[in-house]
Amino acid sequence: MTVEERWPEVIAAVVAKYGRLDIMVNNAGIAAETELETCDLAHWRSVNSVNMEAVFMGTQNAIKQMKLNGGGSIINISSIEGLVGDPRFGAYNASKGGVRLFSKSAALYCAEKKYNIRVNTLHPGFTKTPMVDDAIDMFSPDDAERINREIVMGHMAEAVDQAYGILFLASDESRYMTGTELVIDGGFTCH
Repeated sequence: MTVEERWPEVIAAVVAKYGRLDIMVNNAGIAAETELETCDLAHWRSVNSVNMEAVFMGTQNAIKQMKLNGGGSIINISSIEGLVGDPRFGAYNASKGGVRLFSKSAALYCAEKKYNIRVNTLHPGFTKTPMVDDAIDMFSPDDAERINREIVMGHMAEAVDQAYGILFLASDESRYMTGTELVIDGGFTCH
């Protein structure tokens, strides 16, 4: 959600329905190919607005509410593309790398303020979703084959594989984790 004024309304609606906010998953993401020499600033801003600025606003508003509860867990969805570069997706790489480092900063901020709010990132690898299907369609057959070959486990993840990571980061089982990265990529980034 990229409209700043809507965030307090959304948080208020959650609190009205459930009484509090304990978990926030910022799962914003659009993948768009970036031709570095010809893309315009509007393209760059569009990708970063959804992928990074929405995560900032969600995190900011979650902190404001969670500190009233005595704590919580914020999980910001980045990507393996926030850890490694891709020549075709510069804006996406920058936005997801920004989510990674912003989340570390937010974790330090919450710890310094003693809010008892943990902030972590999840870095999914290639996962069978419509967004990934669209991105794979942009690649040549050779690139698609290379991606599948570089996934050490031999296949793309399913959405539930990422959901289990989110569940872990939301739960008390990860109570000693903040400012960290959970990579679920079938070994893709091992190379």
